[in-house]
Amino acid sequence: MKVRFINPFLKASYEVLESMAQVKVERGNPHLRSSPYAGYDVTVILGVTGAIEGQVLYGMSLDTAKRLASSIMMGMPVKTFEEMEKSAISELATRITIQASLSLSEEGYQCVITPPTLLIGSGVQVSSGDIQTLLIPLVTPQGEVEINVSLRERSGL
Repeated sequence: MKVRFINPFLKASYEVLESMAQVKVERGNPHLRSSPYAGYDVTVILGVTGAIEGQVLYGMSLDTAKRLASSIMMGMPVKTFEEMEKSAISELATRITIQASLSLSEEGYQCVITPPTLLIGSGVQVSSGDIQTLLIPLVTPQGEVEINVSLRERSGL
């Protein structure tokens, strides 16, 4: 996987988390992850197509999702993870991916993202097929968010 595919996601995640959830972000140690891997309590998946293909997966614990949703909703208390909270977390992942895809487009990699799919429950197994996955842990005061980037240049373009 090319580093130029990762950096836009790092930059976008810092900017979007800071603006939407008003949190400071620290990056953990990125590393390659083997496929398949266990999902998270809350997982948002967005597909990427065009000059780049693959998927980006955002995973976190349910408690982290609730705390982030509360921050996104200006501190509104979140006791359960219902439609409003699900929408906030899906929107967060979508904005990061949109911003990263715009940066990739500026570098000549035109791409389109799919609508988000939100999964709840940790029993899910995720596979990126034959595309390498880079796990980028992000540490926030609300908890850890893991971004799994599985992207490659599309062949034949």
